[in-house]
Amino acid sequence: MNLALQTSDGYLWLATPPGLRRFDGVRFQTFRAGAPAALLSDSINCLFEDNESTLWVGTSRGALRYRKGEFEPVGPSDLDVRALTADTTGAVWIATAAHGLQVWRQGTLTAVEQPLLPRQAALRTVFSDRSDRLWISPQQGSGVLLLENGVTRMIGAESPEFVEILSIAEQPAGTLWFGTQRQGLFR
Repeated sequence: MNLALQTSDGYLWLATPPGLRRFDGVRFQTFRAGAPAALLSDSINCLFEDNESTLWVGTSRGALRYRKGEFEPVGPSDLDVRALTADTTGAVWIATAAHGLQVWRQGTLTAVEQPLLPRQAALRTVFSDRSDRLWISPQQGSGVLLLENGVTRMIGAESPEFVEILSIAEQPAGTLWFGTQRQGLFR
C-alpha cells in the first residue's frame, strides 16, 4: 500500500500497486486501469477529498474525480499528477511532474504560469493553507514557492533544511509543517 485516505462518507481508500481499493468496513472493491469505471493508470501518486466530498485521484496518467459512483477524467492524460489540494473557493490545484501547476476551476483546467513557476516545472507537492496561500515544492533545488494574491516568491532557498519537501500540513492554529525527504520535519 502506498497511500490511504478515509473520505467523509466513511470509505477507506487505499492506493496499492494493483490499483485503487475501497474498503467499506466489510469488503474491498478494487478499481483498476482498463476495467469498467476505470482509472487512467494503476500508478497512483496522491488521493485528496475536496470541500464537496469528491474524491480526487492523481495518477501517472492524469487526474480523476470520483463522484456518484463514477471516475471522471479531469484534463489530459499526459499529466503525471504528484499532489492535489483545494482552496476555500473550491478550486483544485494540481502539481505535476512535468507540466507545472494546473488549476481546476468551474469545470476548466488551466495551466498556471508565473515568473518563478514555468509551465514545464517539475513539482513535488502543493498545499493551500487557511488563507488560500499556495505552498509549492519544486522537484529540484531548495526552498518552497509561495503563491499569494497572484504573486509567486521563493522562501527558504538559502536554507539547507528546506530541500526535497514531500508534504506540507497546517495545524489548527495555523502553523505550517514541512516534511522532507532527508532533513526530517520542521516548521
